[in-house]
Amino acid sequence: MQTLEPIDMPNAAHLSLSKIIGDYDGPIRRYIFSTAETRDIVNKPDVMGMDYTEKLESGLMHLLTGFRPHHFDNLHEDQVNVFNFLRGGLNFGLRQALHRAYGWNFHRTSFMSSQRARDKNGRWYITEDSYRKITIAKGSVVFCGDVVATGITLESGLEALTEEIVKRNASLKYFIFFTIGCHKAEKILQKYYDLWKKRFKDFEGIDLFYIEGKFHLADSKTPVSIKLQGTDLLRRDSLLMPAFIEAQEEDSRFALERCTIYDAGSRAYDIEEYKADVHEYWEEVEKLAKHGMTTKEYLLERFPEASPTLLEHAQKKSLTDIARERIDRFSS
Repeated sequence: MQTLEPIDMPNAAHLSLSKIIGDYDGPIRRYIFSTAETRDIVNKPDVMGMDYTEKLESGLMHLLTGFRPHHFDNLHEDQVNVFNFLRGGLNFGLRQALHRAYGWNFHRTSFMSSQRARDKNGRWYITEDSYRKITIAKGSVVFCGDVVATGITLESGLEALTEEIVKRNASLKYFIFFTIGCHKAEKILQKYYDLWKKRFKDFEGIDLFYIEGKFHLADSKTPVSIKLQGTDLLRRDSLLMPAFIEAQEEDSRFALERCTIYDAGSRAYDIEEYKADVHEYWEEVEKLAKHGMTTKEYLLERFPEASPTLLEHAQKKSLTDIARERIDRFSS
């Protein structure tokens, strides 16, 4: 079992932060944080385009400003490298967030392309990762952000990063990762923690920051009517920040969404594709409603941890009406 241990943040009114303790405790420092901006992203698919990227950057800035662990005390900007996976990783705005939080101006930025596809068995694989512009120095501290579902982009990226560090006779001191994601992030980072500990003498550790929750990745056993296995990050069966749980009370529609993030790339850079994805989901929900599914029943399916108050609110709303409103909202 995993639980949250709150971290007191007396000078950070815009931030709540907890450490993950319990099962799979190890050398990786694991946290979940919550801000108003990131709650908007995870709860409201309507947040898209520039609004989406700006809110994500601001949420990270609040974290970086409010929580500065001891190993950041002597950190200099010329040690820092922001590692971006194209294109979804750009949404995190880490280069700008670090500048806003710490005033840094000369931190390095690296890029790597990562295009995925599914094989005939439904498994994801990398189709293209040939563009790489990676600059790295001795004792580097690497900041990186990405959505993690399958984790294939993260694993491919860390392999490329390691190769580049070795090729340049450089080294890695810390790796700091931010994600809207699931348990796969920890599995992959643990693998590279072990590798880096053996390979780089000055390597000291990994910090992992989940945004709003450590979400459940939909699989064949997940008992929901609509899902994309290996893709959708769900609220149910997840480790969630109290502020995020409380925010569900604002609108019963939040917990009915198919995924906490949908497609991170199209949500910022291809709005029509993104809207079509959300639109298609709500058309499927409308079909469920026509076959008798109620809002309360659907809420219990997608978020069985819902509070009595939220369930009471859901009971008063028509699932057909909710679906129709969302379909209209995301029509091109």
